[in-house]
Amino acid sequence: MKVYRRGEETPDLTPRPGVYYVSKWRGLIVVKKWPRRRKRIHPNQQDAVDAFKRATWMARNVPAIEQTVAMDMARTGPFTWKDILLMSYYGTLYTARTEDGELIAPWRLVMDTIQELLAAIGDQQAMLLYHDGTKWAALLAGDDGKVLTAHGSSANPTWETASGGGGAPGHPISTHMIHAGFIVRDRAAEDRFYKSLLGFHLYWHGGMKKAETDWVDMQVPNGKEWLEYMLNVEPNPSPREAGVFRHLALGVPDIKPAVRLAKRSGWPMPEPAQIGRDGKWQLNLYDPDLTRVEVMEFRPVEAPCCAKYTGPHPGSR
Repeated sequence: MKVYRRGEETPDLTPRPGVYYVSKWRGLIVVKKWPRRRKRIHPNQQDAVDAFKRATWMARNVPAIEQTVAMDMARTGPFTWKDILLMSYYGTLYTARTEDGELIAPWRLVMDTIQELLAAIGDQQAMLLYHDGTKWAALLAGDDGKVLTAHGSSANPTWETASGGGGAPGHPISTHMIHAGFIVRDRAAEDRFYKSLLGFHLYWHGGMKKAETDWVDMQVPNGKEWLEYMLNVEPNPSPREAGVFRHLALGVPDIKPAVRLAKRSGWPMPEPAQIGRDGKWQLNLYDPDLTRVEVMEFRPVEAPCCAKYTGPHPGSR
């Protein structure tokens, strides 16, 4: 195949009425017209008619992405777009070589498909693609247990170690138990043990009604976890009711990942996550023995009812 370069003599491919007209629309080759009459072609027009046929073939058979890349490269490379028609028609668009056998430089980076363009960035399984503000880049797959973490629009994403509440499948909802609750019949008697003897102090108290106290949180000395007195419980609660009162709580910085993980696991959620009377988001789950496991955010998102907090919150420095 003869490859014409810029500056060399090329066939006269100037469009002529009734012969052919090949144009570029949004970077694609568009065939506009076919000769009006099939008649003997003058030798001076034969090259033009051949170019028209090749353009027709390219428009019908070459993927649009390749047409676009080819037309774009023609504007900056050593070939004209008419040269590209010839090269594409003969199947040598991306294999053109010089007389010395060296690949033509502009075509070294041209890929056949988008898949190959992405493969040039990286082909590791589970690799992620992101824009670093200047170019597209690859984030290699993270180690098992890592969580993909965004850092805003001005920083690149990273893999981070899953923390409490990460919500990653196969990883715990929380790694921090912040309190446990149990039924108390005599608050004063419990205070003599936990407060006077063991040094616990009041963290918060509240109830279903503002004027009542149904729950008393007693925080450990020099710590942030607590025990919860569950008051005003009927003498003989059902197993379900007893499981609600005798409970434990796991702390998370954000309730939403915990909700997502619980949904993905398929474990029943009798009620959606909600803000409790203490002003903290919480999600109630139940184990097979009907014991309530309360997933709770470390810090309140609104003012609690009934009383103010008197101690530090878990999860804070």
